[in-house]
Parts: sequence; structure tokens; C-alpha cells
Amino acid sequence: MSTYSQYFAIERKAKTMGIPVNRDEVIAGLTHGRTHSLKALSPHEYRELVNYMNQLVAKQQVENTNVEDKMRKKVI
Repeated sequence: MSTYSQYFAIERKAKTMGIPVNRDEVIAGLTHGRTHSLKALSPHEYRELVNYMNQLVAKQQVENTNVEDKMRKKVI
């Protein structure tokens, strides 16, 4: 695993959506405190991390859509 561009793209998207992401804490939580580094993750752990971050972003997108939809309906 030479590049972590997928993770960094998801992290950037999460931060722009207002999701507070602390990379060290997320990785430590995923590995149960074994490591805080992306480099120390196994390929399986890296995939789990990417999936977890994708789920966070998707959940936030749904919440944002619901809030925006409610605001739109109030105006109508």
C-alpha cells in the first residue's frame, strides 16, 4: 500500500461537511489502540477505515439532505 489518497479524499470531504475528524483518534479506535499511524495499518484495516469514513460521510449527507428538505418545505 503505497498511497493513501482514498483516505485523504474522504477525510477532506468529511471536514468540508463539518464532520470533526481526528485521524489519530479514528485509527486508534479502529485498531483498539495498537497504532495511530496510517502506515502501520494492514490492508484489511485500511479498507475498514475507508469504509467507516465513507459511512460517516454518507450519514452526514442524509442528515444534511433531510434538514435542507425540511427548510424547503417550510418555505413552500
